[in-house]
Amino acid sequence: MQISTSLNQSGSGHLTHALASLRQAAQSWDQAEQSQTQADRFLSSAERDFQNAEFPARRASFDNGRKDSSFEGREIDRHFRSGDRNIDDSQYRLRHADLQLRQTGQNIDQGQNYLSQLEQQYRESGDERLASVQSAQRELLSSERSFGNVDSAWNSAHSDLRFTKSNIQRADFDIRQISWDRPGQDVSMYGSRVSNTIRTVQSDIRGAEWDMRRAGSEGNTGESHLDRAIAILEGL
Repeated sequence: MQISTSLNQSGSGHLTHALASLRQAAQSWDQAEQSQTQADRFLSSAERDFQNAEFPARRASFDNGRKDSSFEGREIDRHFRSGDRNIDDSQYRLRHADLQLRQTGQNIDQGQNYLSQLEQQYRESGDERLASVQSAQRELLSSERSFGNVDSAWNSAHSDLRFTKSNIQRADFDIRQISWDRPGQDVSMYGSRVSNTIRTVQSDIRGAEWDMRRAGSEGNTGESHLDRAIAILEGL
């Protein structure tokens, strides 16, 4: 079938715009992935901070009123403050990753719109490249599903970290009581409560880290589908 020059030009324009949008999507995902990597690092640092708080908290839990546990209290406070800052930084990087992921989705949607127009044109003209366009569309649908799972995993990580922040704030009173300890005061109850809080915080952090790993796996899958779609279209 003879294809008119105007149709060829129109199809070429749709293809060019689709590729531009999808390449932008790939760049946005790269940035989102970098932000998640940074969020992971801060979360690992926070986990170490709370591990370091375990020993002084355990020592404070053995306070019998005759010893001064104020040093342990100050040590706990220092580790908690550092862990809290690292969690704040992790949340900030994760929010940035969220923004980049939304941009990735918008770029893919835009590319899909151009491909829909190209598909219709190829179908009407009987162009043999129709099958390749449809294959690229299927890859993009798979990519969108995977990136949707990334979003779900990050939302779960956000939830875990919000609980973590609440638990850290609730421990502030107990840590102050230990920091103000003097011989004659028994702060073992506060030490035990801080130890329990540390275990809870560590559990929350591990949950967030698992969510991050799940997001990373889904992101790799989504990126692979996106790359395949781009490669198909570049071959047209």
